[in-house]
Amino acid sequence: MDTRGDTLMSTHKHPVLSPELIDVIVDFAHDDRSFLLNCSLVSSAFLPSSRFHLFEQLHLRHSQLAEFFDLLESPLSTITHIQYMILDFEYKHADLPSTLIRLQNLGLRSMLLARIQVDNYINLEWDFTGFASLKKLTITRGWFPSPSHMFDIVLKFKSVEHLHIIQPRFNRTVSTISMSDRKLPVSRNSTVPLWRILELHFWAPAYETFAWLTMQPDLPVLQNIAITGLYAEDFASAGKFLQSLGPRLNYLELQLPTTPLSKSICISCIA
Repeated sequence: MDTRGDTLMSTHKHPVLSPELIDVIVDFAHDDRSFLLNCSLVSSAFLPSSRFHLFEQLHLRHSQLAEFFDLLESPLSTITHIQYMILDFEYKHADLPSTLIRLQNLGLRSMLLARIQVDNYINLEWDFTGFASLKKLTITRGWFPSPSHMFDIVLKFKSVEHLHIIQPRFNRTVSTISMSDRKLPVSRNSTVPLWRILELHFWAPAYETFAWLTMQPDLPVLQNIAITGLYAEDFASAGKFLQSLGPRLNYLELQLPTTPLSKSICISCIA
């Protein structure tokens, strides 16, 4: 009885390499996209490991959202390994709650929201339950009615430990109002932020942002702060916020304003 055919079939039915060894090979070339693409075509055994790195980072623009959601909702979709996503709204009037709700089950660990434009208050009576793995959130070059509205959006992501705000712009800033009109409409959010790291990088006066932060008495785990791009008129409000944190602050990186600080401002910051 000739068993050579059976031997060949059994050889082809089972991978020559163990899954653990395939993972080691593919992981070694995690940053070589062309290699990963070739691996994914060589054998179906290489596909899961290659896909993990190929789809680890994803950059989506507003103009691509419809096509991406069609792909994501397809029964043939295999995009399950995205760890870091850049979502660029391109200053378009996007349905932010609907967009994020459709992304919340991807298991993201880090997300960057770029160029969000919100002209009016929107209904924020929605919540996310599928972003439990999201530990870092970055918002860059966004336009909001006020810091309260921006932070209302931020606090929908309840697992975030590292918050990074880059060059926010608001409809109403210190530069457009008189110095006597300093009581700005800032509301406190009832959600307790659990940020351990807070990075704030400004390109406009930041009084309103620090006013909102100072009104949050429950920042129990915030220990590391970096603040850059301050204006001279913001230094007092920044100092007041830092004072509210007390001795639990472990690390502070503070870029001083380029213009000289007045004596009264310095005293109010260190008192």
